[in-house]
Amino acid sequence: MALEEQLVPIFGVIFGCGIAMLAIYLGITSEHKEKMKRLELIEKGLWKPEYDMKVPVAEKVLGGGFVLAAIGSAVLVGLQITELAKTVYLIGGLILLFLGIALIAYGIILKKGKR
Repeated sequence: MALEEQLVPIFGVIFGCGIAMLAIYLGITSEHKEKMKRLELIEKGLWKPEYDMKVPVAEKVLGGGFVLAAIGSAVLVGLQITELAKTVYLIGGLILLFLGIALIAYGIILKKGKR
């Protein structure tokens, strides 16, 4: 095996993990900054209850579900078009597709439960 063939998967995994860690870090710090900003406004007496309006969980779940289902469908269609339709490659698309479908179903159940 050539050195390039060994390094590409290693750098891919390291890059993927690094992006995931960066996303987690940015999410945590932005949430912390938002809480600190809210505490400052509460201390100054400028906080209004309508500032707490958040997107309902069902809508977040539905949005994520539609995104995952779309990505999974795109991967499956792309693999069929490029004729790389081997079982190993299709599993990635199927996992994303069914995760998306599950999130969509969960979001619909949450919406019906709130009514």
